[in-house]
Amino acid sequence: MKHDIDLFMERHFMGMYLKPPLFYRWPYGIRFEIAKPWADHGETDNLRQMKERSLAIFDRVFSAADNMLIAADVTFGQKKRMNLFKKCMKQKAILKRLQHRGDSRFYLRCTKGDIRFGKLLSVICAKDFSNPGYDFDIYFLNASRKMVFHLYDDRGCDVIAAQKEDLEPLYRRLNEWILDDDRDRIDRLFANK
Repeated sequence: MKHDIDLFMERHFMGMYLKPPLFYRWPYGIRFEIAKPWADHGETDNLRQMKERSLAIFDRVFSAADNMLIAADVTFGQKKRMNLFKKCMKQKAILKRLQHRGDSRFYLRCTKGDIRFGKLLSVICAKDFSNPGYDFDIYFLNASRKMVFHLYDDRGCDVIAAQKEDLEPLYRRLNEWILDDDRDRIDRLFANK
Protein backbone atom coordinates (compact mmCIF):
# COMPACT_ATOMS: atom_id res chain seq x y z
CA MET A 1 0.00 0.00 0.00
CA LYS A 2 1.34 3.40 -0.95
CA HIS A 3 1.74 6.11 1.63
CA ASP A 4 0.47 9.68 1.15
CA ILE A 5 4.05 10.79 0.50
CA ASP A 6 4.51 8.27 -2.32
CA LEU A 7 1.22 9.44 -3.86
CA PHE A 8 2.25 13.09 -3.47
CA MET A 9 5.58 12.41 -5.21
CA GLU A 10 3.85 10.49 -8.01
CA ARG A 11 1.29 13.22 -8.56
CA HIS A 12 3.57 16.25 -8.41
CA PHE A 13 7.16 15.04 -8.95
CA MET A 14 6.76 12.27 -11.54
CA GLY A 15 7.28 9.57 -8.91
CA MET A 16 10.76 10.71 -7.92
CA TYR A 17 11.98 8.83 -4.85
CA LEU A 18 13.14 11.04 -2.02
CA LYS A 19 16.90 10.72 -1.72
CA PRO A 20 19.74 13.22 -1.89
CA PRO A 21 20.62 15.28 -3.77
CA LEU A 22 17.15 16.54 -4.67
CA PHE A 23 18.52 19.60 -6.46
CA TYR A 24 20.28 17.52 -9.14
CA ARG A 25 17.35 15.14 -9.58
CA TRP A 26 14.57 17.65 -10.36
CA PRO A 27 14.51 20.53 -12.89
CA TYR A 28 13.00 23.15 -10.54
CA GLY A 29 15.15 23.67 -7.49
CA ILE A 30 17.38 25.97 -5.48
CA ARG A 31 20.42 24.94 -3.46
CA PHE A 32 21.27 27.19 -0.53
CA GLU A 33 24.48 27.52 1.46
CA ILE A 34 23.74 27.27 5.18
CA ALA A 35 27.05 27.31 7.11
CA LYS A 36 30.14 29.36 6.45
CA PRO A 37 32.35 26.95 4.49
CA TRP A 38 35.58 28.29 5.98
CA ALA A 39 34.44 28.36 9.60
CA ASP A 40 34.58 25.67 12.28
CA HIS A 41 31.15 24.15 12.84
CA GLY A 42 30.94 25.25 16.48
CA GLU A 43 31.95 28.89 16.03
CA THR A 44 29.28 31.14 17.52
CA ASP A 45 28.84 33.23 14.37
CA ASN A 46 28.61 30.11 12.21
CA LEU A 47 25.99 28.53 14.50
CA ARG A 48 24.01 31.78 14.36
CA GLN A 49 24.13 31.79 10.57
CA MET A 50 23.06 28.13 10.31
CA LYS A 51 20.06 28.77 12.56
CA GLU A 52 19.11 32.03 10.82
CA ARG A 53 19.32 30.64 7.30
CA SER A 54 17.70 27.26 7.89
CA LEU A 55 14.79 28.88 9.78
CA ALA A 56 14.33 31.66 7.21
CA ILE A 57 14.17 29.22 4.30
CA PHE A 58 11.85 26.87 6.20
CA ASP A 59 9.55 29.77 7.12
CA ARG A 60 9.33 30.82 3.48
CA VAL A 61 8.50 27.30 2.31
CA PHE A 62 5.90 26.59 5.02
CA SER A 63 3.13 28.74 6.44
CA ALA A 64 1.19 27.78 9.56
CA ALA A 65 -1.81 26.71 7.46
CA ASP A 66 0.09 24.43 5.06
CA ASN A 67 -0.33 20.66 5.19
CA MET A 68 3.02 19.07 5.92
CA LEU A 69 4.27 15.57 5.30
CA ILE A 70 7.59 14.40 6.72
CA ALA A 71 9.61 11.51 5.36
CA ALA A 72 12.60 10.53 7.47
CA ASP A 73 15.22 7.96 6.54
CA VAL A 74 16.83 6.97 9.82
CA THR A 75 19.53 4.31 9.89
CA PHE A 76 20.50 4.09 13.55
CA GLY A 77 18.89 1.97 16.31
CA GLN A 78 15.15 1.97 16.99
CA LYS A 79 15.51 3.72 20.36
CA LYS A 80 17.58 6.51 18.82
CA ARG A 81 15.02 6.84 16.00
CA MET A 82 12.23 7.45 18.44
CA ASN A 83 14.32 9.89 20.49
CA LEU A 84 14.89 12.00 17.39
CA PHE A 85 11.14 12.39 16.94
CA LYS A 86 10.24 12.68 20.64
CA LYS A 87 12.57 15.62 21.18
CA CYS A 88 11.18 17.57 18.27
CA MET A 89 7.42 17.09 18.62
CA LYS A 90 5.45 19.57 20.71
CA GLN A 91 3.01 16.90 21.91
CA LYS A 92 3.67 13.19 22.37
CA ALA A 93 0.26 12.40 20.87
CA ILE A 94 1.66 13.42 17.47
CA LEU A 95 3.99 10.42 17.65
CA LYS A 96 0.94 8.15 17.40
CA ARG A 97 0.64 9.33 13.79
CA LEU A 98 4.24 8.30 13.04
CA GLN A 99 4.24 5.43 10.57
CA HIS A 100 7.15 3.13 9.85
CA ARG A 101 7.63 1.38 6.57
CA GLY A 102 9.52 -1.91 6.60
CA ASP A 103 12.77 -0.21 5.67
CA SER A 104 14.35 2.73 7.46
CA ARG A 105 11.73 5.27 6.37
CA PHE A 106 9.28 6.94 8.73
CA TYR A 107 6.28 9.04 7.70
CA LEU A 108 4.36 11.71 9.54
CA ARG A 109 1.47 13.95 8.53
CA CYS A 110 1.47 17.15 10.57
CA THR A 111 1.48 20.93 10.49
CA LYS A 112 4.25 23.40 11.12
CA GLY A 113 2.80 24.05 14.57
CA ASP A 114 3.12 20.37 15.59
CA ILE A 115 6.90 20.29 15.56
CA ARG A 116 9.75 22.16 17.18
CA PHE A 117 11.19 22.77 13.76
CA GLY A 118 13.94 25.09 15.04
CA LYS A 119 15.23 22.28 17.24
CA LEU A 120 14.87 19.71 14.46
CA LEU A 121 16.74 21.91 11.97
CA SER A 122 19.53 22.37 14.54
CA VAL A 123 19.76 18.60 15.02
CA ILE A 124 20.07 18.17 11.25
CA CYS A 125 22.81 20.83 11.02
CA ALA A 126 24.77 19.10 13.79
CA LYS A 127 24.26 15.50 12.66
CA ASP A 128 27.82 15.03 11.39
CA PHE A 129 29.32 16.44 14.58
CA SER A 130 27.16 15.45 17.54
CA ASN A 131 26.42 11.81 16.66
CA PRO A 132 28.99 10.44 14.22
CA GLY A 133 27.81 7.21 12.67
CA TYR A 134 24.13 8.12 12.99
CA ASP A 135 22.80 8.85 9.60
CA PHE A 136 19.44 10.34 8.72
CA ASP A 137 17.78 12.46 6.07
CA ILE A 138 14.55 14.30 6.77
CA TYR A 139 12.38 15.62 3.96
CA PHE A 140 9.66 18.16 4.68
CA LEU A 141 6.95 18.17 2.01
CA ASN A 142 4.55 21.05 1.65
CA ALA A 143 1.43 19.31 0.35
CA SER A 144 -0.36 22.66 -0.04
CA ARG A 145 2.30 24.37 -2.15
CA LYS A 146 3.83 21.26 -3.81
CA MET A 147 7.36 21.91 -2.51
CA VAL A 148 10.02 19.80 -0.79
CA PHE A 149 12.55 21.15 1.73
CA HIS A 150 15.66 19.07 2.47
CA LEU A 151 18.30 20.46 4.83
CA TYR A 152 20.93 17.81 4.17
CA ASP A 153 23.38 18.97 6.86
CA ASP A 154 25.11 22.16 7.96
CA ARG A 155 26.49 22.74 4.47
CA GLY A 156 23.28 23.24 2.58
CA CYS A 157 19.60 22.95 1.83
CA ASP A 158 17.71 21.93 -1.30
CA VAL A 159 14.24 23.23 -2.06
CA ILE A 160 12.41 21.82 -5.07
CA ALA A 161 8.93 22.61 -6.37
CA ALA A 162 6.50 21.08 -8.83
CA GLN A 163 6.33 24.46 -10.60
CA LYS A 164 9.24 26.85 -11.14
CA GLU A 165 7.07 29.87 -10.30
CA ASP A 166 6.66 28.68 -6.72
CA LEU A 167 10.41 29.01 -6.18
CA GLU A 168 10.75 32.52 -7.58
CA PRO A 169 10.04 34.35 -4.28
CA LEU A 170 12.80 32.30 -2.62
CA TYR A 171 15.16 33.03 -5.49
CA ARG A 172 14.50 36.77 -5.36
CA ARG A 173 14.45 37.15 -1.57
CA LEU A 174 17.33 34.84 -0.58
CA ASN A 175 19.50 35.12 -3.67
CA GLU A 176 22.67 35.94 -1.74
CA TRP A 177 22.43 32.56 0.06
CA ILE A 178 22.44 30.49 -3.14
CA LEU A 179 25.33 28.04 -3.24
CA ASP A 180 27.93 29.51 -5.59
CA ASP A 181 28.76 26.12 -7.16
CA ASP A 182 25.19 25.94 -8.52
CA ARG A 183 24.47 29.62 -9.06
CA ASP A 184 24.79 29.57 -12.87
CA ARG A 185 22.26 26.76 -13.22
CA ILE A 186 19.82 28.44 -10.82
CA ASP A 187 20.20 31.87 -12.46
CA ARG A 188 19.50 30.31 -15.89
CA LEU A 189 16.34 28.67 -14.51
CA PHE A 190 14.90 32.03 -13.48
CA ALA A 191 16.23 33.99 -16.46
CA ASN A 192 13.95 31.99 -18.78
CA LYS A 193 10.44 33.35 -18.29
